[in-house]
Amino acid sequence: MNILPTKNISDNCATETLCSTSTRFDDIGREELVNLLEDLKRQAQLLSPSPRKVVLDHAIQIFQSFLNNLLEIDWHKHLYEQAQLQNKGLNDQLSLVLKLLDFANSSAADANQNTHNPNEHTTPHTAQQSIDQWVNMTASNASHNPITPTRYFQNAIKDAPQTSTDGNHNNEDTAKLDVYFLGTFRVYRDGELIDCLSKSRAKQLLKYLILNRTKAIPKEVLMDRFWPDHDQNSARNNLNVAVYCLRQALKNEHSNLVHVLFQDGCYCVNHNLEIQVDTEVFELHVKAAERLEVQHKTAEAIEEYKLAETLYRGEFLAEDLYDDWSLELREYYKSLYVKLLGKLSDFYYQQQLLQDCIAVNRKITAVEIGDEHAHRRLMDCFARLNQRHLALRQYQLCTEALAKGFDLKPSQETVALYKTIKAQDSCEQDSKEQYRGIHLKQA
Repeated sequence: MNILPTKNISDNCATETLCSTSTRFDDIGREELVNLLEDLKRQAQLLSPSPRKVVLDHAIQIFQSFLNNLLEIDWHKHLYEQAQLQNKGLNDQLSLVLKLLDFANSSAADANQNTHNPNEHTTPHTAQQSIDQWVNMTASNASHNPITPTRYFQNAIKDAPQTSTDGNHNNEDTAKLDVYFLGTFRVYRDGELIDCLSKSRAKQLLKYLILNRTKAIPKEVLMDRFWPDHDQNSARNNLNVAVYCLRQALKNEHSNLVHVLFQDGCYCVNHNLEIQVDTEVFELHVKAAERLEVQHKTAEAIEEYKLAETLYRGEFLAEDLYDDWSLELREYYKSLYVKLLGKLSDFYYQQQLLQDCIAVNRKITAVEIGDEHAHRRLMDCFARLNQRHLALRQYQLCTEALAKGFDLKPSQETVALYKTIKAQDSCEQDSKEQYRGIHLKQA
């Protein structure tokens, strides 16, 4: 009996995926198997307690064990391929050593033939002395197309693959990942967008591993974080499936590099990966600007703040607003963003770049709608540009935002600014009316 994937699975028929025995599990792709397992789990949750549900639960357990075995097979295949590469590298190195020993032995044989001739130069009889003599001979002939021991090895292995023997990947098995956490989560491998991270748990696992890539994460920590309501066996199976999907999504067909490693019961991101994360670059620019401010290098600091601003394309992991583990980081990066916008606002205001100042403060109120200082700065800028109607409108927006979001009223400072602008607007209106009256009398 085989379970095959179906496009549409009825909620009322939990076993519609049971088909003929003409197709084997081995003929089904890994992704289809993962999708099928998820479908079966959803069906089991919808069924009420019954013999059918008992059978389906048992089938899910067997299915998970089968899928785990497939994952183990894939992993051991990878280890076998790596062992073959290492074996070839060792074979090449051994060939070099044997060639060097052949040279030493031939030198020793020539020495034995010349031992009875006192006029011949005496040659050492040990392999080590022969090697030393070869080094000295090549050094003394340096002016005649010298061949040093280093060049000898380089020439000998010119056509041999440079394979590491310490278990690490060679230089060709490297990759660059550009990861974007601010706004929509995106990952680029060598400049190409990875758009096949469809499984939510695989994507969540990647986010967590990237953010914690400086350390190895025990599998129990991952199981507890992403499957806290599952028993140990179920959580472990789900983790195995997520890791498999993640490796498949990140895999490059032109490289043997494994992006996610498992060692000593822990998962980690391969240290051979070159990873650039937008949040880290964003923070570096902010910190650089702060150092430049301390050194009174205002112009350079503003440039750093501008670079940081371009990187903030939305809240940290905006698609995961309800995940507790990302909340603290989301607030941290948003506070940095608001802070740098405030720095730019002060600079533009001092330089009387009022339009730039307005644009920056609108960004502040977009993420912190109750920021009174930003509202006042907008009111002030509008008033300075003789756009008092916009300044008065901004006061109304500020009042509504404080009342709706925080059940507060505007501060005395905000109210005082509003009254000043209102009075200026009234004076202007009175002046216009007076001018219009004089003009009408003259007419």
